[in-house]
Formats: sequence, structure tokens, C-alpha cells
Amino acid sequence: MAEPHKEPEHHKGKAENEQHDAKRILAHIHDLKALVANLCERPKADTTQEQLEHERNRRPLWGAFGATCLYCIAAFFQWNSMRDSAITTKIAMRAEQRAWVYGSSPDFKDIPIVEGQELSAKVSFVNTGKTPARNIFCASILRVVPNDGRPLFLDSEAANLWTMGAMFPNERRLCT
Repeated sequence: MAEPHKEPEHHKGKAENEQHDAKRILAHIHDLKALVANLCERPKADTTQEQLEHERNRRPLWGAFGATCLYCIAAFFQWNSMRDSAITTKIAMRAEQRAWVYGSSPDFKDIPIVEGQELSAKVSFVNTGKTPARNIFCASILRVVPNDGRPLFLDSEAANLWTMGAMFPNERRLCT
């Protein structure tokens, strides 16, 4: 009589371990099915209550969002005002810091007027600005105009031109 086929010992342990693992996996699947069934069977009232709580919890967030939007708008207007102020200050500083040269009106009271002779007059210039005036040049045309006439200024007319170089602040120059 032949002996039934026996598995070696190390194969027996492996088969038992596989059966044990299969039972554990089936137990986990059963637990998961029960959990899913429990979640699906929750009463609808709990869900609506949770939705209301969720919406109530979001109200402070919307309030914070609105406050942040108002702050952004206020910050934009502040920034815009500061930018305009900076531009105005820049323009004012340029106007204040530049050279301002003024010339006086010529005085002809004590000058004899003789026909055919050149007429000259003294004009005073002063730099009242805070920076030196550079590249100063003057042009003048002197003409006798009758009392009821109007002066004509033509571009092609020869003018007396002279340069004064540079004038420092509060400097006065007399030109003839």
C-alpha cells in the first residue's frame, strides 16, 4: 500500500500563514463594509445641521474678506495720494532750486538821443535762484517808435547779442 503524499513541514506553515492572512483580509473588508454602511445610513438631519454649522463657520471668513477688501481700497487711495504729493513736491523742489534771472528795464532818462548815433542803455541782471545760472545770453533790439506807432519785431533784423557766462546766486551784473 502506498503512503499518501505528505507535504514537507516548511510548506505546511506557509499554507497556514496564507489562510490566516486571507482571514485577516476578509475581516478588514467586513469592517470596511460595516463602516461604509454606517456612514450611508446617517440621518439627513445631521447632514443639514453640519451644513448650517459649516455656513456659520464661514461667516467670519466673509467678514474678514470684506474688511480686507476695504483695507485694500483705503491703501490704494493712500498710495495714490502719496504719489501725487511726491510728484508735486518734486516739481516744487525743481522750481525752487533752479536759477531765476531777472533783468531790469533800461533807463533812458539821462541818455541824449542824437540822430545817427548809436543808443545804449544800462540793464541790470540778478540771479535770485538757489543755483548758478549757466549759458546766459541776451539779445536786444533798440528802435525809435513814434508815440502813436506800434513796434515791429522781425526775425531777420540784426540784434545785439552778448553772453554773460554763468551767474551765481544773488549775483548782480550790469550790462550796456
